[in-house]
Amino acid sequence: MEYKNIKPKRVWAVILIIVLALAAAITCFASAKPAGIYVDWARFGVYSTSTGVDNVVPAGSIVVTDRTVEPFDNTVAALFMVNGDSAYPDGTKSALVGALNIEDGQYTLITSDGALDIDKDRVETVVYYIDYIGTVLQIMYTYRYIVWGAWAAIFALVIILMATSGNRRLKRKRKQLTKIFEFYGEKYDAEEQDTDY
Repeated sequence: MEYKNIKPKRVWAVILIIVLALAAAITCFASAKPAGIYVDWARFGVYSTSTGVDNVVPAGSIVVTDRTVEPFDNTVAALFMVNGDSAYPDGTKSALVGALNIEDGQYTLITSDGALDIDKDRVETVVYYIDYIGTVLQIMYTYRYIVWGAWAAIFALVIILMATSGNRRLKRKRKQLTKIFEFYGEKYDAEEQDTDY
């Protein structure tokens, strides 16, 4: 038996903390803004839709829009505006998603609630959707304080583990040295047992 100097795996700890921080940032932001947020300079928009579009985009989906794609007739489009999605509280900015109808240069967004004339510059063409994620975001929004509290508890635990890592490492070394001392003590006693001085 020999003494092994076990070095702490700091790289893995740092990677784990970075992954946890990213996951916490994304989930906390998503639970605070489940409908999405409009970013002027971004090419893509990511919005939640609780109403969906009949037979095209299921209710409770996430839609991804591409602002560089030219909108054309009979495509799915989105318009990010105040009270866009009726499932969110009044005054919430959300995406109104529907089928785009272009006639004589007039852009109309046809939704399950009716038709709305819109400005061409505000239309965003939907290029992709992910089913069910919008429902998950809605649930996270409903229980956002629990989500935030859970992340706070996780980071409190991480801080406590980091603060006590030195003491725990010393205890492990002490335990290892005690075992080595006992092993060699017993070995010495066994070797010297029959020796007559």
